[in-house]
Amino acid sequence: MIQQSGTLIAFCGVDGVGKSSLVAALGRDPELAEAILLKKHDSRNLDALQNSFRREKGDWRDWTDGPFAQAVSIGAAMEFLHHNDTQIMPALVQDQLVICDRHAICYAGYLASTGAELSHNDFFQRIRRPDLMFLIEVGPDELSRRLEGRGGAAEDENPVLSVRLRTAYHRLLPDYAHRAVVIQNDAPFEATLETVRNELLAYLKGSSAPRHTKMETSHG
Repeated sequence: MIQQSGTLIAFCGVDGVGKSSLVAALGRDPELAEAILLKKHDSRNLDALQNSFRREKGDWRDWTDGPFAQAVSIGAAMEFLHHNDTQIMPALVQDQLVICDRHAICYAGYLASTGAELSHNDFFQRIRRPDLMFLIEVGPDELSRRLEGRGGAAEDENPVLSVRLRTAYHRLLPDYAHRAVVIQNDAPFEATLETVRNELLAYLKGSSAPRHTKMETSHG
């Protein structure tokens, strides 16, 4: 077996569950000071596609079904491949600890959710799987509250797509991470952060926890 360089940690989950906040907080942790934090941002190419591609419904439904949703999911998958080749893999080759806000499973899940003819197998077979993935989840009522708290859900944050994405993530999870931990993030942020931090540091120190586990943070 070829020894892979670096350590790849990834966070995934639907919009609004707290991925970016958790990654940012971990980046401020002294014990993770050497970690490289990476997040793919939409390029002008993807923005142009979204702005110019004909939309059939003119509302949130365009993001769940039809040619527009499928085109955007394919474009996002292609952009992730570029992000992987130009940002993630060069850092891993340098034997760095890399923490990603989103990874291939996020884009594979969107492809599956829109019914695109091109599947995740057409894009991600060669992608290095994360050594450890955190799948962050919250209940539907809490997710709605959080999205409202930041100004309301965007069209691509609609409940139909969120349910489809969550279903796809769970189905794809065994193929997209060497080890995965599902974190139920309905507790106060600091409690969830402590749970994630402890799990991550234990992994980095050689913990032999089960390959796939589910953890819930408590309010106590």
